[in-house]
Amino acid sequence: MGAVAIGPLMLSTQHFAAVIGALAFIVVALLMATKVDDRFHSWASLVIVIFPLGSRIGHIIQYPTDFIQEPIRILSVWQGGFSWIGGLIATSAATLLYLRNTRLLAWSSLPIGAAAAGVGIVLLVSAQSNMNIPLPTTSFQTTDGRAIVLGAKLTRPLVLNLWATWCPPCRRELPMMAEFAHGQSSVDFIFANQGDDQSTITTFLNRQNISLDTVVVDADGQLARHYRIRGLPTTLFIGRDGTIQSVEAGELSKETLTGEVSSLR
Repeated sequence: MGAVAIGPLMLSTQHFAAVIGALAFIVVALLMATKVDDRFHSWASLVIVIFPLGSRIGHIIQYPTDFIQEPIRILSVWQGGFSWIGGLIATSAATLLYLRNTRLLAWSSLPIGAAAAGVGIVLLVSAQSNMNIPLPTTSFQTTDGRAIVLGAKLTRPLVLNLWATWCPPCRRELPMMAEFAHGQSSVDFIFANQGDDQSTITTFLNRQNISLDTVVVDADGQLARHYRIRGLPTTLFIGRDGTIQSVEAGELSKETLTGEVSSLR
């Protein structure tokens, strides 16, 4: 759910869709370089660079204050944070400047359309799978000694983060998520540790000076199996009716977290 496993490699659905889109684009563009005009070979190489660069710049422009405060995060592309509109604008401009020919410009729509179709198919299939898994009715213990049942009726939307102390991207995103969660009054956050015992979790959080209101101890990884999670961290955004509204696999950026929480109902 929210990810695709290729051997030991885990890709989020969005990243996998981008890979499929890029492969579709390259295949069609190379065919056109052979059958239509050899300039499509160099044009394809240009677009493969320009699109992600424009996408990243477009995302940064959307959230200028965040990146002015933390400019080093401009390089944190592993967190996600890309704007397809920015990528499309950059690609269109580069295509117009490079091809400069009505006939070639018309042909260029084929590989771009193939890429869009590849991305759309992956996202459509993903959206239709595993999103109806209900909240589990199992009781879990928290690090402060409470017993909670996630399947009990929710009064507010829920962000459920599955993480582990041995997971590097979990360790990187946890301080940001902890700070964000403390600023929320209309959404509940539960941080469900997978695979560690209570002592390990508490020691880690104390050493890192991370404060979390609700930390579930799930040493057996029941939640990961229940939601068919293929890797950590994974964050589920659940509406107050208990239905999953979206799933984000991998390390989250603050902008992605903000956007997902604001859309919860």
